[in-house]
Amino acid sequence: MQSGNIVGIMVLQFLLLLLGVCAGASSIIMVKASTLHPVLLASYRQFAAVIFLLPLFFRDLKKKKIPLSPALLKPALLPGMALSLHFITWFFGARMTLSANTTLIVNMAPIVMPFFAFLFLKEVINGPELAGTVLALAGAALLAVFDFHISRETFSGDMLSFISMIFFSVYFTLGRRNRGSSGLWVYLVPVYAVSGLCSFLASLFFVKPWEGLNGHNILMTILLALISTVAGHSILNHAAKVFRIQTVTLVNMSQFIFGGLFGYVFFNEIPKRFFYAASLFITAGTVVVVLFSGLKHNRNRPRRRP
Repeated sequence: MQSGNIVGIMVLQFLLLLLGVCAGASSIIMVKASTLHPVLLASYRQFAAVIFLLPLFFRDLKKKKIPLSPALLKPALLPGMALSLHFITWFFGARMTLSANTTLIVNMAPIVMPFFAFLFLKEVINGPELAGTVLALAGAALLAVFDFHISRETFSGDMLSFISMIFFSVYFTLGRRNRGSSGLWVYLVPVYAVSGLCSFLASLFFVKPWEGLNGHNILMTILLALISTVAGHSILNHAAKVFRIQTVTLVNMSQFIFGGLFGYVFFNEIPKRFFYAASLFITAGTVVVVLFSGLKHNRNRPRRRP
């Protein structure tokens, strides 16, 4: 019965993580559909997310008897700034290069994540994670060979996408280290607020705060905040406390699979043949990691004596 409960928890947590990955992948729809300046869009996305999450933030403060003070911002400063830089560089990059390029590069996080995981968390990649990473990156290599194009026109966007991937890895790793025991929303709401404020201050160098605000762009911003930030990023941060961080990053690589489905549904983009082969490799890598690496808390759980 105990073993069955553990398997049930694993399945539910993994399905929740997949939901978060799907929500995060949907961001490309709103980013491309919006005409707001990229930095302004990054800012308003985060501010909207903070507004939606404030009730949960104050509920947890009251429940855990945590006083509202500037001290709550301390663990959120570095992750918030890294998240802001991730959004800014990715929004610029997504509009300056091909969709296949930016999707491929941003999802290369499993390559660098082991270094950040060791640097910040002293967490070393294990055998199943290494095997899963190799399988998943083999799928990404198919994308690189068949649909990755570098030219003078797209080079800047490619580089920004690469930098965005680095900032995401820093933000995500710091999230595991800095969250502590305060709870998900007590940590994330200040992170989103810091991220929104940094993006807003940066936007003042590029555009007026009200420029481009209309019904369509406001709707895209709200959807981006609700689906991609409140659901997507929040679920990923929750999963980082349940699974090992390399496992979450590998599962997150499947964003490009959901992106392909969204492209077909919303933009009538028919995936090429190599898309399915790459999807198979990445799915296989994810299955290997989830099945053989297991839940973090389950591995660390002490065994009961018979």
